[in-house]
Amino acid sequence: MRLNERLIAIALMKRRLGSSVIIRNFHPPDWWDVDVFAIDEDGRWTEFEIKTSMSDFIHDQAKTKTRWSVNNGVWERTDVTKHGRLGQGDTHGPNWFYVVVPEAIAKAVKSVLPPWAGMIVVKLGVGVIQETTIVEAPQLHDETSVKMRESVLWHAYHQMHRRSTGVPWEELLPMDGKRTP
Repeated sequence: MRLNERLIAIALMKRRLGSSVIIRNFHPPDWWDVDVFAIDEDGRWTEFEIKTSMSDFIHDQAKTKTRWSVNNGVWERTDVTKHGRLGQGDTHGPNWFYVVVPEAIAKAVKSVLPPWAGMIVVKLGVGVIQETTIVEAPQLHDETSVKMRESVLWHAYHQMHRRSTGVPWEELLPMDGKRTP
């Protein structure tokens, strides 16, 4: 069996069950997609970015988002990178960030690992995926987020509803698309 992103994500999630709320392929507000998202009861969260090849790791550094702001009454567009925002300790991002890689590319990734990132190496053992933390992630900021906790709860509700009924929650909303309390 070959390690792929799905298998690695499931192994990460199983190991952390009970200590945090864990979600795979989550899109936090004002942030990029997260391979594995873990949030504690205080609203502090960890992002686990799974990379299965060196080219995938390098490509990730170029991910951008457009941000709009008003400067002296004029709208200005700024393209920001995920890695730039992580390096600045942006409070919209995770409190801790880990790159998770297979053993085969660990040495190459570690040689270019940013100082704000932790690193976990995974390898296939006998019937189990083993993980080793090579570099502990530094805490990027100490902010907690009520908005993030609400987003996680809404996401969890949506997933449970879809599994139990097969009906997406969007179909249960009024025609104007607004939620009622």
